[in-house]
Amino acid sequence: MRHDLSETLDLIGEASVDGTLWREVTERVLEHTRAAAGAIYVQSRQPETPSLPPTEFGHMLNYGAGWIESYFQHYAAGNPYLNRPELREPGRIITEADCRGPLAVGERELVADWQEAQGFHHVIAQFLQDRDDGTLTFVFWRDRAAGAASSREQAEFDLLARAVNRAVRAGDRLRQATAELRATTSALDQLDVAVITLGPDGRVRGTNGAADALLAARDGLVARWGRLEAAHAQDQGSFERFVADALAARVRPGSDDPTIRLRRVGGRPPWRLSAVAVQRGLPTFNLDRGVAVVLTLRTDAGPQGAQALARTFDLTPAETRLALLLVQPLSLAEAASQLGIRHETARSHLKSLFNKTGTHGQTELVVRLLSGTK
Repeated sequence: MRHDLSETLDLIGEASVDGTLWREVTERVLEHTRAAAGAIYVQSRQPETPSLPPTEFGHMLNYGAGWIESYFQHYAAGNPYLNRPELREPGRIITEADCRGPLAVGERELVADWQEAQGFHHVIAQFLQDRDDGTLTFVFWRDRAAGAASSREQAEFDLLARAVNRAVRAGDRLRQATAELRATTSALDQLDVAVITLGPDGRVRGTNGAADALLAARDGLVARWGRLEAAHAQDQGSFERFVADALAARVRPGSDDPTIRLRRVGGRPPWRLSAVAVQRGLPTFNLDRGVAVVLTLRTDAGPQGAQALARTFDLTPAETRLALLLVQPLSLAEAASQLGIRHETARSHLKSLFNKTGTHGQTELVVRLLSGTK
């Protein structure tokens, strides 16, 4: 059954979050291009590399036994498409017409003994992007019966190649974001900052280690049948309203009242509960598509916390006031507005905070301030 182009484009989008789908994507493009063989793979910058680099994109389909190994071990250095820098322009469609004219000895050898020996007489390809491990390459070979790609087929291939390129970049960003999220969650565990995610129905979907300990101790919050409740009856009404607003995406960072306080066991300093509604505009790229709200709980710094912060990092009173707002967290502009100072003045204080804490960005700064150690 021939697949519709729109179905293949949807599959390419899914491959951005599931690398196991790239083989199926390659199979679909073989179908759309009427190609005898094709591949999505990383071409090393050193042509003499003896094998296919081990990446999630290493799918070379319908090549005869031994031909892939012989390409990397011998013929890659004579690939005329690789040897012409003008063909490496991103977004350029490459066909056999781009290699007409005199060929070097090694190039003639590849065409005769590797390409045409497998029955490949026409090609449609694109170098998608340069990566750390080489050039991501999208290439499909057609036999004599299929003929050269028509202008319509080239336009369709261009659409597919651009979609693949976007999906690969989105996947890279997602993996980076996932790594950063894991690192941040680990740091928050060490700082006793609890993180709880809720689904659209308000049920708990995930917790970090600090949140598990909090719930087990019934310290401010309890979980019953998958739903959160305030541990103290006096806090339940405000907690319910706060979660309802968050689920309705009415609670956002920097709003007039972005937090509430929850009483804790034994008269300990109250938890400060913050909520952020997850953006639903791009559900494909959510780490968990069912997450609607992220809750975080941390203790108030209070007067003693402010003094300890100033003492630990040798902060001036103005720097301390700004630091306490940044860890809420507020943006620099929001903190400046709340302090009644100019944005330029806040930036000057922020630079001083970076210097005194040995940090280079606001997220790193907040983690360092929360840790209370240099």
